[in-house]
Amino acid sequence: MATDQRRKRLNGASMGSYGSQEQYRTKRKNFGPPVQSDLTMRSHISVEWDANHQRVVAKREQIGISWRQMRPFARFNHNGHKVLADVLALPEEIFDLDSLSEVLSYEVWNTQLSDNERNFLKQFLPGDLEPNQVVQELLSGDDFHFGNPFLNW
Repeated sequence: MATDQRRKRLNGASMGSYGSQEQYRTKRKNFGPPVQSDLTMRSHISVEWDANHQRVVAKREQIGISWRQMRPFARFNHNGHKVLADVLALPEEIFDLDSLSEVLSYEVWNTQLSDNERNFLKQFLPGDLEPNQVVQELLSGDDFHFGNPFLNW
């Protein structure tokens, strides 16, 4: 009787998929080919030792955006690397401004950005609204509400 139970246990272990992690794996969404633009999407992380050589600190002001937050909006190919976040360097003068309305305006959007840059930035807007109208409302200073994604959840 003990040998029968052992044989059943060994046969059950060789089945492989039942009771294993394979049945719980979910399929990753295919976002298609990576977005092609003339912008460089490589992270430029500048770090150095602090004065006491105790820890690593940023050389300049940087902002990190986690890829978990970016995943629904952008399609990027990381070539198998596990990337946790992307880091953007910002000029220090931006932090001294009282309002970004002088820098971020619809006029700047139309005159200073190329078509590729505008199309790249439009992909982060909600898909159910007209992108040009949304950009104009956002950059003109109007109050704009994108909605609450948790209501659909």
